[in-house]
Amino acid sequence: VSSVEQVEQCVRSFVENQTAGFRVVRVKDRFTKPTDGGWSDLMLNLEFDSDASDKRHIAEVQIAHRHLMLVRQNMGAHHEYAIFRAQQELHELHKSRLEMMEEEDSDQD
Repeated sequence: VSSVEQVEQCVRSFVENQTAGFRVVRVKDRFTKPTDGGWSDLMLNLEFDSDASDKRHIAEVQIAHRHLMLVRQNMGAHHEYAIFRAQQELHELHKSRLEMMEEEDSDQD
Protein backbone atom coordinates (compact mmCIF):
# COMPACT_ATOMS: atom_id res chain seq x y z
CA VAL A 1 0.00 0.00 0.00
CA SER A 2 1.15 3.56 -0.46
CA SER A 3 -0.99 5.47 2.05
CA VAL A 4 -2.65 5.21 5.44
CA GLU A 5 -6.00 5.35 3.67
CA GLN A 6 -5.10 2.20 1.72
CA VAL A 7 -4.14 0.42 4.95
CA GLU A 8 -7.55 1.32 6.35
CA GLN A 9 -9.26 0.10 3.16
CA CYS A 10 -7.44 -3.24 3.34
CA VAL A 11 -8.36 -3.80 6.97
CA ARG A 12 -11.96 -2.75 6.36
CA SER A 13 -12.20 -5.16 3.44
CA PHE A 14 -11.00 -8.09 5.56
CA VAL A 15 -13.30 -7.19 8.46
CA GLU A 16 -16.37 -6.66 6.25
CA ASN A 17 -15.83 -9.93 4.36
CA GLN A 18 -15.37 -12.24 7.32
CA THR A 19 -18.36 -14.31 6.26
CA ALA A 20 -16.46 -15.45 3.17
CA GLY A 21 -15.01 -18.49 4.97
CA PHE A 22 -12.66 -16.74 7.39
CA ARG A 23 -12.64 -14.43 10.37
CA VAL A 24 -10.09 -11.95 11.71
CA VAL A 25 -8.82 -13.27 15.05
CA ARG A 26 -6.01 -10.79 15.71
CA VAL A 27 -4.83 -7.39 14.55
CA LYS A 28 -1.34 -6.17 15.41
CA ASP A 29 -0.65 -2.54 14.54
CA ARG A 30 3.08 -2.11 14.21
CA PHE A 31 2.67 1.25 12.50
CA THR A 32 1.74 2.66 15.90
CA LYS A 33 4.34 0.58 17.76
CA PRO A 34 7.16 -0.61 15.45
CA THR A 35 9.30 -3.64 16.28
CA ASP A 36 12.59 -3.18 18.14
CA GLY A 37 14.26 -3.45 14.73
CA GLY A 38 12.21 -0.53 13.43
CA TRP A 39 9.86 -2.48 11.15
CA SER A 40 6.34 -1.10 10.73
CA ASP A 41 3.31 -2.86 9.28
CA LEU A 42 -0.12 -4.05 10.20
CA MET A 43 -0.63 -7.78 10.68
CA LEU A 44 -3.91 -9.63 10.49
CA ASN A 45 -4.31 -13.21 11.66
CA LEU A 46 -7.16 -14.94 9.90
CA GLU A 47 -8.81 -18.20 10.90
CA PHE A 48 -10.26 -20.12 7.99
CA ASP A 49 -13.29 -22.34 8.18
CA SER A 50 -12.23 -25.93 8.00
CA ASP A 51 -13.84 -28.42 5.69
CA ALA A 52 -15.07 -31.35 7.80
CA SER A 53 -12.21 -31.29 10.29
CA ASP A 54 -11.66 -29.86 13.72
CA LYS A 55 -8.33 -28.34 12.74
CA ARG A 56 -7.86 -24.60 12.69
CA HIS A 57 -6.15 -23.01 9.72
CA ILE A 58 -4.49 -19.70 10.57
CA ALA A 59 -2.96 -17.31 8.06
CA GLU A 60 -1.07 -14.10 8.57
CA VAL A 61 -1.49 -11.11 6.27
CA GLN A 62 1.04 -8.30 6.51
CA ILE A 63 0.05 -4.90 5.19
CA ALA A 64 3.17 -2.78 4.74
CA HIS A 65 3.82 0.57 3.13
CA ARG A 66 5.30 0.30 -0.35
CA HIS A 67 8.35 2.40 0.57
CA LEU A 68 9.17 0.18 3.54
CA MET A 69 8.96 -2.90 1.32
CA LEU A 70 11.34 -1.30 -1.18
CA VAL A 71 13.86 -0.64 1.57
CA ARG A 72 13.45 -4.18 2.83
CA GLN A 73 13.90 -5.72 -0.62
CA ASN A 74 16.44 -3.45 -2.30
CA MET A 75 18.65 -2.20 0.50
CA GLY A 76 19.18 -5.37 2.50
CA ALA A 77 16.99 -4.33 5.40
CA HIS A 78 15.61 -7.84 5.87
CA HIS A 79 19.12 -9.28 6.07
CA GLU A 80 20.10 -6.62 8.62
CA TYR A 81 16.95 -7.37 10.61
CA ALA A 82 17.76 -11.09 10.64
CA ILE A 83 21.19 -10.32 12.09
CA PHE A 84 19.68 -7.96 14.65
CA ARG A 85 17.10 -10.57 15.65
CA ALA A 86 19.73 -13.29 16.04
CA GLN A 87 21.86 -11.01 18.22
CA GLN A 88 18.82 -10.14 20.32
CA GLU A 89 17.96 -13.82 20.83
CA LEU A 90 21.56 -14.65 21.80
CA HIS A 91 21.53 -11.80 24.30
CA GLU A 92 18.28 -13.09 25.86
CA LEU A 93 19.68 -16.63 26.04
CA HIS A 94 22.88 -15.41 27.69
CA LYS A 95 20.89 -13.27 30.15
CA SER A 96 18.67 -16.24 31.03
CA ARG A 97 21.66 -18.50 31.64
CA LEU A 98 23.31 -15.90 33.87
CA GLU A 99 20.13 -15.61 35.92
CA MET A 100 19.98 -19.39 36.30
CA MET A 101 23.62 -19.51 37.43
CA GLU A 102 22.98 -16.73 39.96
CA GLU A 103 19.98 -18.64 41.35
CA GLU A 104 22.05 -21.81 41.67
CA ASP A 105 24.77 -19.86 43.50
CA SER A 106 22.25 -18.33 45.92
CA ASP A 107 20.72 -21.77 46.56
CA GLN A 108 24.14 -23.15 47.55
CA ASP A 109 24.72 -20.39 50.11
